[in-house]
Amino acid sequence: MGVGGVRRIEVTERERPVFGGTEFGAVGPYERLHGTIFGELDPTHPLNVGIVNLDRAARNAHGNVEYRSDFRILKPLDLDRGNGCLVYDVPNRGNQPIMPRLNGAPDGGHPQHAGNGFLMRRGFTVVWSGWQGDVPPGADRLTAVSDHPRYHWHGTGGVHRRGHRAARRQ
Repeated sequence: MGVGGVRRIEVTERERPVFGGTEFGAVGPYERLHGTIFGELDPTHPLNVGIVNLDRAARNAHGNVEYRSDFRILKPLDLDRGNGCLVYDVPNRGNQPIMPRLNGAPDGGHPQHAGNGFLMRRGFTVVWSGWQGDVPPGADRLTAVSDHPRYHWHGTGGVHRRGHRAARRQ
């Protein structure tokens, strides 16, 4: 199969318009898509062998490890009125930090708060996707789930911690 990748994308909710229907100059109003990305990784591929314990995870019929991840897309309602540029904002603990940082919004991108509208007035599309498997769901956080033994916490209860160790090159 190769490295792996996305196998399916499901849009589960479409909020339109967001930000109370605010018109952002020539760009117009925005909408927000919610959904799930379904994918799989080949644990034997050289680009994936550095993923800790991936080789211990449950595998599907193709010998790959399956995962799913939440995503959000904030985009102009009419893409032709946007600037054609996409900004990928890496979530922190499932939160969407670009909105408070660049837009001055009071929270991490909830569709009720555009802040000063900096990104929207300029026509950007903003994308977020969950990547941390130990983020609890809720409070509009983005999560990721796999059968990776170290990060599969859903339904197990209790306290879970994750640590990282840097290896020195020799």
